[in-house]
Parts: sequence; C-alpha cells; structure tokens
Amino acid sequence: IFFSIKLDILSCMGNKQAGNNDVVRSVARANNSNSDSKDNDDIDADQISTLNIDIDTLLQLVRAIEKIKRDDAAEKLTTNKIHMKQDFQIYVGIDFGTNGCGIAYAVRKQLPAKPQQSTSNSSQINNVTDDGQTNGDSDTDTDTDSDESPDFKHADHDEQEGGIDDGFMIHNHKWDDIALDNSKLNTCILLNDKDELEGAGNFARMTFTDSENKKSLKLFDNFKMSLFEPYSRESTIDDNDDDAKEEYKENNTAAKEDDDAANPVVHSKQTIRHTVVSYNGVVTKSEIVFVATLRFLKEKALQYIHDRLNMRTITALDVQWILTIPALYSNESKYMMRQWGLASGLIQKDITNHLKIVLEPECASLEIQHEFHRSRHVRFEKGDKYIIVDAGGGTVDIVAHEIFSEFGVKEIVASFGGPFGSVNIDRKLAQLFEEVFGADLMQRFQNERPKKYVKWLENVIHSKCAFFSDENADYNSIELEIDFYNFLQQHNITKKMIKSKKEIFGLNADALAIDGRLFRLTLTGPDKSFPDNVYFEIHQNIWKKIFDMQCIDHILSTIQTIMSKHAQKLNDVKYIFMVGGLSRSKYFQKRMKDTFECENIQIVIPRNPLLSVVSGAARYGYKSDFVHTRILKQTYAVRVSTARHSLMIPHIVRDLVKYLEVERKENDQDADNEKMIDVLITAYKSDTQLPEFN
Repeated sequence: IFFSIKLDILSCMGNKQAGNNDVVRSVARANNSNSDSKDNDDIDADQISTLNIDIDTLLQLVRAIEKIKRDDAAEKLTTNKIHMKQDFQIYVGIDFGTNGCGIAYAVRKQLPAKPQQSTSNSSQINNVTDDGQTNGDSDTDTDTDSDESPDFKHADHDEQEGGIDDGFMIHNHKWDDIALDNSKLNTCILLNDKDELEGAGNFARMTFTDSENKKSLKLFDNFKMSLFEPYSRESTIDDNDDDAKEEYKENNTAAKEDDDAANPVVHSKQTIRHTVVSYNGVVTKSEIVFVATLRFLKEKALQYIHDRLNMRTITALDVQWILTIPALYSNESKYMMRQWGLASGLIQKDITNHLKIVLEPECASLEIQHEFHRSRHVRFEKGDKYIIVDAGGGTVDIVAHEIFSEFGVKEIVASFGGPFGSVNIDRKLAQLFEEVFGADLMQRFQNERPKKYVKWLENVIHSKCAFFSDENADYNSIELEIDFYNFLQQHNITKKMIKSKKEIFGLNADALAIDGRLFRLTLTGPDKSFPDNVYFEIHQNIWKKIFDMQCIDHILSTIQTIMSKHAQKLNDVKYIFMVGGLSRSKYFQKRMKDTFECENIQIVIPRNPLLSVVSGAARYGYKSDFVHTRILKQTYAVRVSTARHSLMIPHIVRDLVKYLEVERKENDQDADNEKMIDVLITAYKSDTQLPEFN
C-alpha cells in the first residue's frame, strides 16, 4: 500500500500540472482500499484536501510510516519468528552412517569440559540397554600421548608437535558396541508394534534374537541407504498437481508440520523410498525409523554432555547439531533429514542455524588439516591440492580441495562418488555361503538359530576387516560357531563336499589354487570329532575378487575418470587421503597406492580413519567457513532462452528505471543504489541490451 502511495506521489511530483488534491485523493484511495471493516473511520479525498498538506510534508509522512512498518517487521522476525542463534555452548557432530553412528563434541576450553569418572549406577546413559549402548563407566576421550596407539588423537593435545590451539577440545563418544571397536554404534534399531524404540546397536539385535515374540518387534539394519536409490524410477511432483503434493505430505508426517512442505521439490527424480522393510519383513514408513534413531542419538548426546562432560545445565537449545550426509544425497533427501530432525526434537524450527547438514568428505577434510597441524609430518601450503576418499559402509564420497588459507579450502570439482560401500562386500560374502552351503540351508539356519546367525554375521565382518593382514597367506578364514558346524553336519554338509567346490564367481579352482581347492574347513583341538574351533577358509583370490568387483574397481575407475575429465585442474594433486571404515582395509590401501603413487600422488591414511568424519563434523560447528567456494553440480535458472542474442530489458525493468530516476532526483541515495540506478538508466536511455548471462 505504502509503495503504491509513493509511486502515486512521485508521479504527481513529476507532473507540474498536478495539484495537492491529486496527491491526497491517491492517499485516500489507498487508505480506503486497505480498510477491513465498514466501521472504520475512513478519510475521503475531500477531508484530506481541507487539511492543506503540501506534497513534501506528505512524502515525509509516508516515509516515516514505512520506517515504522520495517522496524516492526524486523522486531517480530527477531522475537517471534525465525532467528539466528549466536551463543551455542557446544557443537555436536553426528555421523549417521550406513553401518555405524558416531558422535563427537567440540567444547570451548574455558568451559568445565573435563570428563569425570562416574561412580554410581545412575551415570549409565540408558537403562534400556547394556550391550550396544553407551555406558557411563566407559572412557570417552580418544586422545593419547602414546605414538603406538592406533587411535586418532583428539582431545586436549592441540599444542603438541607444533599444532594449532583453536580454543576447542574434541571428545569422541565411546560405545559398548563391540562390533565397531567402541567408536561407533551399529546403525541398527529395534521398534515394537507401537513404533516405540526398544533398543539400538548390537543390543537391538540380541534383544530381537532372544525374543520369543518376534512378531511384535521390528528390527532395522542398514536403512540409511533408503535415502539414496540411484536406480529408482523417474517421477516428478508437478507444481500444479495438488493431489501429488497431498500424497507426498501424507507419506511424510513430519512434512505436514512445515509450511514449506506444501511446495515440495518439484520436477526432480524421486530419490527417497518412503518405506523401509525390517529384518523380519515388516514394511514401515521411513520417517518412523529415522525419527526414532535421531531422537535416540539426541538423548545419548545430551546425557553424555551432562554426565561425562559435567555440563549439566546444557539443553538441546544450547547445542548446535552438525549432521553429516553423503555427497550423493539429493536435495529432497537433505530436506527430509531436516524435517525428521524437527520431528525428533533434535532441533527447533524457529532457530535457523540450529542444524547444519554438511557433507561427510568435507568434514573429513577439515579434520585432516587439524591432524597435519598436530603431527608436523606434513605441512600444507597455499595452493596445494588434495583428494578426500571417504569410503564408508553404504557410499563412497569424494571431494577435491585446494588450500585457500589456513583452515580454508575451495572445491576444485563438484563432489562425486557412488554406492560402492563395504556393505556390498558383506552381501557378496553372504551370497558365497549360499553358493557353497545352499541358500535354503542358510535360510533355515537364520530362522531356527537367529542368535547364532547374528554371531556368524559379526564373524564375517570381522574377517572382512582383517583380510590381507598377511599378504602372503593363501587363505583368509572366517570363524564358524560350533553350533553352525553341528548344524552343517546335521544336514550332511561334509568337509569333502566343501573341498569339491570347483568354481565360484567366475574363478576356477584348478587355475587358482595350488592344491586345487577354493575352500577349506579347518578344525582345531585334540579331538576333531568335538573341535574347539572351526574355520571356513576362503582362497585369497576369491577375497580379492569380491573386494574388487563390489567396491574397489568402481572407486578407482571413478577417481581416474574424474581426474582425466578435469586433468587441467587435477594434474598437480599432491595427496589422496583415505578415510571411512573401508579405508582401514590393507588390500584397499595397496590397490590405491599401486594405482596412484606411480603418478607422484602420496596416499595418506590418518591414524583412525573411522573417526575423521565425525570429529570434523564437530569442528564444522565453529569453522563453518572452511569451504570458501563450491562447484555446483547443477545449473540453476528461472528462465531459458533459446535465442543466442542478449535479452532486452523487460517491460517491468523499464518501469523500475523510470521510478528510480525520479526517486534519485528527489532523494539522496547511498553509493550502492547510485551505482545500480546509473547502470539501469544508462542502459534504458541508450536502448542498449543488458549484459548476456552465461
């Protein structure tokens, strides 16, 4: 309304024949059009004309009202609506991984952040679980003075070896989930028939397998990959299709609570499966599973802060949460992660920066720079280029960075990667057992002895991690539970039958094995009829084949393709840093070194690659400007022109120029506005074209 009044006034001011009555009549028209009720004491044009107000006074009045309105709007935005919080007391990074979840804390050194040993049972973080949950008696810091420790040094040793003191200490959450070396919780949750959380991690698996009423429970494992479905059908949500939007909101309860959900991402590939299937075949909404997991992680983090960091007054509002995602996630996936963060109570909607969603390899890049500052072994220089390969359980995400400043980088090429994570190896090993022992037999073992089946899965993962520890070994073994061995015997599976297997995954025993065997079953103990241990030995070349075809060949070819495509930008890369769980594999490390070190690129593995992402995420809270520039993966535009010539100034811009020209004559403008007005007026008066957009 006020903008219309100003235009009318300026129009009259530009017309020397116009009188005061024309101005006041325009004001009266605006006032009457803004009335919501007939009972309002509207001022008509004749009443205003009798006031004998000159144009300059009226213009000042309009401007004063405009200022009041602006100030009032700003105050409402700050006090009642969305605002930016600046005084977060602690930064918490959450690495929500396919195989495991990690939490790290960045605490200001001046705060009472020193962990205290708990002495009472009340210090245990969660009474529901014992195994697979955080326990108040566990040691929580990963820092150590010993160079012999395999752990990444994290907490209060920033000053050692020429490191930088940035005013923060990093603490890594310790879990009792032994499958991932206590540094991460297995990404596995158990829900009851009311969708309430019963447990997480290994505790969830054990609870499920021990339960006599499994029909009332739902176990979910590796469900994060439901947010990345590269081969899903292409579908769109049309901006004008109200039914499709309603269906979208119906499938995502969290989206109903958000105003933006009325207009979801349009004309994009559908990348989210809105349902996930539990271990025992129950279909459940993805939202329920993710919200339950995020709520659990939030509670664990807050209890850790209270009990282990002795910061008992901290609430969720005092925490800035940094949630890591793969570089491959679509905008829709990022959007839903935020909605589920709201639904879980992790964040509040009215605090815009309460949650940061950041890329996993970028967090690793920040942590890598801190490790180099502490170690003195390598020093980055401005202009140095390096690649981060974050090889996790579900995806492999890769970024290429150039040192821009101290703890500042710019992206050289857009982040890339693929679904080549280590879970593919797990699935192939499970398929191998089905090929050797029979799919029906493995299914029966899972159904009849679920607890032993879970233990067998853990042994498979352990052997996968240990593969290639001895490069000269002909076989790498998987320990079998005695119950599994007895189960095989009950179903007439003998050592002779296993030895007779001559071909698998395209590999032939005679061409591959010295003794003509792909597999061996080894028994230990004085009495082989009642062995102490049983090992299923798989030939080294089969292990290599599985690693290569499921993960490593894809990773190497992807990096080589990008380096070839962007050779001019990446020909002087100095380092490739390997992080993530798969990067601990000796075989993967060897393949990377054999491929890239011949090109004068140094392959570097941090002390604990499993924690690089989550530790960097915590740092990202106070170092959010780490990545100065990024390369967009897509081109964003509001209009497409098929013509190659420049666009003429649109009609609305010409109208704006006219207004600005008059406005400038009558009022003082600041330097920026002066420059903008000059450009537009010059272009308009000379009837020239605006600069062409590339």
